[in-house]
Amino acid sequence: MKRLIVAVLWISLPATSVWVVLNVVQGAPLAGVALAAVAVLSLTVLVVVRAHPGRFPAAIQFAFLGNNLGSLAQTLLFGGLLPSGLNMVWAFLGVLGALIVFGYRVAAYWLGAFVFSVALGVVVPSFWDGLYTLDTSPPSPPIWSV
Repeated sequence: MKRLIVAVLWISLPATSVWVVLNVVQGAPLAGVALAAVAVLSLTVLVVVRAHPGRFPAAIQFAFLGNNLGSLAQTLLFGGLLPSGLNMVWAFLGVLGALIVFGYRVAAYWLGAFVFSVALGVVVPSFWDGLYTLDTSPPSPPIWSV
């Protein structure tokens, strides 16, 4: 199961990097910075796990924390759960990862952190508007289409 979590972290790095660039290009630089921080933390966790395999449990907890905080930051920066495109769903991966690697007890703590983050994603936007809006309009068709 450790290999699965490490593989997911490796796979998430290029995908996260693409989203960092997209956020910056689309005018949401702080959202890009939040995702870049998650990517750097994930890479740091992978380096620590490679250099010190015995520190896997603690290092992976930091990856789960980064994932949760990054999703929460994105949610708040875009103004809430729905305006962010339900970005908090990605934080649930930490709960699933904890369940796979550590079992029910640790997963229950991460579920609590997830629920708390979702609650913040609901409550905070009622007092503070997000900095960015997510463009949900469909792309316009190419000029040459008939």
